[in-house]
Amino acid sequence: MENVPLDLGPARRRLFADEVTDQMREAIMTGALPPGAWLREDRLATQMNVSRGPVREAFAKLEREGLVQIEPFRGARVVELYRSDLDEIFSLRKALESLAVQWAATHATAEELAELGATLDRFAATPAQERTPELIAEVDIAFHDELVAASHHQRLQRAWEGLRGQIYAFLVTRMSLRKDYDDEWEPDHRAIVDALVAGRADDAVERIQHHVEASYGRVVKAMEQGE
Repeated sequence: MENVPLDLGPARRRLFADEVTDQMREAIMTGALPPGAWLREDRLATQMNVSRGPVREAFAKLEREGLVQIEPFRGARVVELYRSDLDEIFSLRKALESLAVQWAATHATAEELAELGATLDRFAATPAQERTPELIAEVDIAFHDELVAASHHQRLQRAWEGLRGQIYAFLVTRMSLRKDYDDEWEPDHRAIVDALVAGRADDAVERIQHHVEASYGRVVKAMEQGE
C-alpha cells in the first residue's frame, strides 16, 4: 500500500476501532486500497493517529466481513475476489435475501415499507448525470440494508453484515458501471416493495430471487468481458 494515495484522516479518540474500521472499509470498497494490497499495521496506525490496537481490531473485523485476509507471519492484505468467490457470494446472497423478504412480509412495519419506497423515490429524483457507480452502489446497499432490517431477524442481519462489503465491492467495480444496471435498478426494486406492500409474499420472494440472479448474471458478463 506504500504507493497508494489515501485520504484517511485521524480517528476521534472515542471511537478509535470503529472509525479505523469504517475508513479502511470505505477505502477497500471504493478501490483506494486495491485487491491484493498489503496493509502495514504500523503505517496505518501512524497515518490515522492511533495505536496499533484499533488497527488490529479493524483487521479482525474486516477479515470477518471477507474484505481482508490475515496471513500468519506476513500480515494483512486486501482480498482478491475471483469467479469462485462470486459464485459463493451470490448464492449466499440469494438465500439470505429470500429469507429476509419472507420475514419482512410478516414482520415489517408500515413505516419500514414506506422508507424502502422513499429510498427508491430519492434515487428516481437524482439527475442521470449524478448517478455515478459509487452512488448507485451506495443506494443499492442502503435499500438492501433496510430490507434486511425490516425482516426483524437478528441472526440474518448478522449474516448480512458479513456479506454486504463484498457485494458492494462487486457493485461499484462491476455492475453499477453498466448503463443497463442504472436503467433497471429502480424498477426492479420497486416491484419488490410493491409486492410487500400488497401482501404478496410469494411474489416478493420470486422478485428478489430474480433480481439477485440478474445481478449475478451482469457481474459474470462483466468479468468475462474484462470490464
